[in-house]
Amino acid sequence: MTTAIHNVSDIANRAEAASAKPRRRLDSGRLRLGAWAACGVVVLGLGGAAGWWFLGSATVEATTAVRSPGEALAKVAAPGKSGVVAMSEHQQRALGLKVGTATAGTAAEELIAPGRVAPDQGHFAFITARAPGVVRSVEVNIGQEVRAGDVLAVIDSQEVGRARLELRTQSQLLEVARTEAEWQREIYANTLELIDGLKRGDAPEAIQKQLGDRPVGAGRDLLMTAYAQYRLTTAALERVNDLYKNGVVAVGRRQQAETAHDAAAGSYQALLDSTGYEAKLANLRAQQALRQAETAVDVAREQLKILGVGLEEPAAAASPSSSAAEDESSLSAYTLVAPFDGTIIDRQFIAPGVSVDLTSRLFTIADLSTVWLEANVAEGDFAVLTHAKGGEVRFTSPAYPGREFAGRVLYRGDMVDEASRSVKLLAAADNAERLLKPGMYVDVVVRCPGEREAARVPGSALLTENEGSFVYVRADDGRFERRPVELGGLDGDFAAVVGGLEPGEEVVIEGASKLEAKLDAETKVKNG
Repeated sequence: MTTAIHNVSDIANRAEAASAKPRRRLDSGRLRLGAWAACGVVVLGLGGAAGWWFLGSATVEATTAVRSPGEALAKVAAPGKSGVVAMSEHQQRALGLKVGTATAGTAAEELIAPGRVAPDQGHFAFITARAPGVVRSVEVNIGQEVRAGDVLAVIDSQEVGRARLELRTQSQLLEVARTEAEWQREIYANTLELIDGLKRGDAPEAIQKQLGDRPVGAGRDLLMTAYAQYRLTTAALERVNDLYKNGVVAVGRRQQAETAHDAAAGSYQALLDSTGYEAKLANLRAQQALRQAETAVDVAREQLKILGVGLEEPAAAASPSSSAAEDESSLSAYTLVAPFDGTIIDRQFIAPGVSVDLTSRLFTIADLSTVWLEANVAEGDFAVLTHAKGGEVRFTSPAYPGREFAGRVLYRGDMVDEASRSVKLLAAADNAERLLKPGMYVDVVVRCPGEREAARVPGSALLTENEGSFVYVRADDGRFERRPVELGGLDGDFAAVVGGLEPGEEVVIEGASKLEAKLDAETKVKNG
């Protein structure tokens, strides 16, 4: 009987061909052949058969080189081969066979898609000029690490200078309006207090003492004079009335006293009303002027915010030793700062004296400690995407052979590209070592939680045959049954078996290829 042996080159070529296009790991039980490839050459011959008879039965000695404990020892045999190998305990120990128990688990769904590395869009920015101007200084170079708030460049702009001067002017007017409003508020309050004292009929000396030096306004003296005159005419009228009742004075004298009193009372009342009104009006006008000044300052401040520059000139633009003219010119300077921690990955040709405008893309900054993966998932794999949110991502790059990176799914895609009939899958991956570069092509493997029950066995227990897989299951009396299995996916160094094996059964996890060689030798001897 002739046995087909697949060497390492055959396995590698088949794995490379299989990974050249997007594919999905199906629940049919097939593993990627390259993931469980093993190195080994089985030598079959008469001399080997004699060695097996030395151990107690006819067989051929097998020599296998194991790449790592977590990789399967691959052996492809003749199609349809089956059988049972019997070995004593002594023979098992001599061959180094190890047996493990299959555990219960679930088969994860997986899909493989081509993709590329992209910057994290939340930490990627093009830095442009906020207002037209001329570059004063450049503080960073390409490749430089920056912190949030670090100055990237200083730019002089006439538009910014005018906006800052307007803010300064309106701020000064606001101070004047605020002082005037406070003054008029105090005058109005003191005027009301004065009017209350006058209406109570307090003596002028008491009122003056109560107010002291507090401001009342220009009408204070006139009002107090009218009040004093009113009080005098009132007292004079009272005396004349007493004398008139006693017949001392004539009626004409009494009429004169009444006329003088009425005139003083009218003048006093008119001044009382006008003084209160004018004080109230002056206070209202002052408060309105204050609000208008505050609005003007807010407008000037918002104009600077619209320009995207600071309210004051940057400290980096002026030094304490600069002259007054230089200080004024610094009003036109504004800074471009880093919006977050990151790296300057691109810088346009800018230097002191170069003119820039709003369309000038001066710097590109990115935080590459975390990157995104953009994978195009074919239409036939959309069903797997329903479970992909938060699923595990593994990916490789030709730039780092043998290196596997990890990530997690962020977005499963909602729009189908009409040209490629695919959706975009987004995943995030840690990039602390800065090995992953935006634009790099990768092969993305998405692992999604599955619901199908499976038996979990180490990958070293699996052998392959014509792209199928099988294991050796221990029966009783030192017998080992060669049994084909259906695989449901990989989970690290373990495989999920969804058919042909039940949880709790014991399988050979080390030395399975030696049992395969023994079965080949026995079959060859049996067939002559």
